[in-house]
Amino acid sequence: MKNKSINKEIIFLIVSVIAFVAMYIFAFVIKPKPVKNAGQEVVIATEKDAPDNSEVKENDQQDNSEATEEEKKTNREIGHYPAVSGEVGVLDEKYSYGDVRRYGIIPDKDTIWHNTQYINNAFNNGSKLGFEVFFPKGFYKTQLNISQSNLTLDFEEGSEVTGGVYIYTIDNQNKIKNVTIKGTIVTYDRFAATNTDTLIVDTIYVKGDGSKATDYPGIRGRGVHIYKGTTNMRCKSIIIDDIDGNGENNCAAVQIDGYVENPSNLSIDKIWVKKSDVHGVYLTGNGHKIGEIQVDEFGAGANKQPQPIEDSDDLEQSQELKGVWINRCADTKIGKITVKNPDETRKNVKYDVLLDETGKGANTKGVEIGEIISNPMGKSLGVAINDKNYPGKQCIYKIGTITIATDRKDKHFVNINSKAQATIETININDSALVQNDSDESTISNIKTN
Repeated sequence: MKNKSINKEIIFLIVSVIAFVAMYIFAFVIKPKPVKNAGQEVVIATEKDAPDNSEVKENDQQDNSEATEEEKKTNREIGHYPAVSGEVGVLDEKYSYGDVRRYGIIPDKDTIWHNTQYINNAFNNGSKLGFEVFFPKGFYKTQLNISQSNLTLDFEEGSEVTGGVYIYTIDNQNKIKNVTIKGTIVTYDRFAATNTDTLIVDTIYVKGDGSKATDYPGIRGRGVHIYKGTTNMRCKSIIIDDIDGNGENNCAAVQIDGYVENPSNLSIDKIWVKKSDVHGVYLTGNGHKIGEIQVDEFGAGANKQPQPIEDSDDLEQSQELKGVWINRCADTKIGKITVKNPDETRKNVKYDVLLDETGKGANTKGVEIGEIISNPMGKSLGVAINDKNYPGKQCIYKIGTITIATDRKDKHFVNINSKAQATIETININDSALVQNDSDESTISNIKTN
């Protein structure tokens, strides 16, 4: 009896081992394994069959219905994202909440999306539900018209918009508030803001290829226009490839004005204008902080607009082109201004830098500038403080250093006119005779000659 009992135990042990081996083989050798392709779509693969990355099986998609609110806003994995209460226009639930493809917007280079409701659906969902509206890389043949408050847009590197980007309302009593743009917003037309409070942008990049522009085909960019009622804007960088003098309302590559309610409290780390047919930068308003303004080329064409630029004296002054023109600006600090021009034949150029009137209304504070570098070419008169042909009521500036980077001696390249109230620490110039100071209320601490 004892031997029979031992034999049964041995048989039971052998059967158990066989069963365990069989389970192991099924679980780790035969059973298919989920793998992810480059697009994060889940496919089924075995050692026997090569994966078909174009196929996504519904059962293997990630179900994100239990995701936290914060995860819903930022998750970009392909999966399964059931529509939530209040969400409109959902056409494809495999794309995450806020992804424009979820609402039917595909960067296919052909569809003009701003003539459809798809863009508004995405923006309304972002505004009301707190989703970040995500534009994956690609070419979007569209304008972007933003009228919603409390909206965040996220542009993946490589995403481009062919039309203008307008953050705009005519109602200055109910401004658009709290709009954030992450990444680089690239447009082949114009970026503009009107009656906007608290606009935060990483980078604005206006490219100058008229063959890709859809609002004004053939026009090489229309620049950046920060217009009336815009306040508390924060931007790391503004980059302009080119601005076409033939474009509608093209007065300056970067135009910050408003006539009645000028922009206020703008904080911009750097403005870089690579080329402009017209003015480089035109700045009005108050309370601004700008780290650096760089204009590589301006005045390549003519200001063809039939009306004077806002806050200027008249059309003739608007047609005299400047690299940087500061006018009716108050309580503003600028770290550095650099202007250069490669061409001596530009007939409409007047100044590299014109420091015009300061203050407007009750705000009479002036403008403080750390450094100005000018390389006047052709007809340019270099740097002027107050325009003697259009003298203003007040012209208050505090300037660290002005450097005139030219060996020419044929004209005055620093012109301080009679209405100016300027305090200048140092002027670096080839010859002190090239500095003309006609103001009794302006002082220059030091003139250094080369």
